[in-house]
Amino acid sequence: MASVYGFRCLTHTLRVSRVSSKAMGRAYLAISQTATQQQVCSISTSNHKYCKKGLPSLTLFTKEDCSLCDDAKDILRKYDGRFVLDEVYIDKPENKKAFALYRYDIPVFHFNGQYLMKHRVDEELLEGRLQEEEKKA
Repeated sequence: MASVYGFRCLTHTLRVSRVSSKAMGRAYLAISQTATQQQVCSISTSNHKYCKKGLPSLTLFTKEDCSLCDDAKDILRKYDGRFVLDEVYIDKPENKKAFALYRYDIPVFHFNGQYLMKHRVDEELLEGRLQEEEKKA
């Protein structure tokens, strides 16, 4: 099953689908539409941010088979297009530091690189932060 997130930037709208499997790893497929053309490009989590200028980032520290994380992602769909969602799988070997910090606390959320909340989505807190960012823009 793929998770679909929509993102807006200054020039176009992206619809990003995360495809996940143990054999394939994590990949992103972005489809961007402009007035004259449709472009399909494959992008990774480390270099896809260039398309989302002006949006705040929400980092979700998660792992496979995390029911609280799945619940959190369902709630976050309400805020589609208002932030960039990056998922960090703490059980991956490259994320040992995050695993040491958060193994008993996932899901954990960082907003623009700063700790925001853990365990459940505090919608009032998230909405407040998003409104602050939108006022800055």
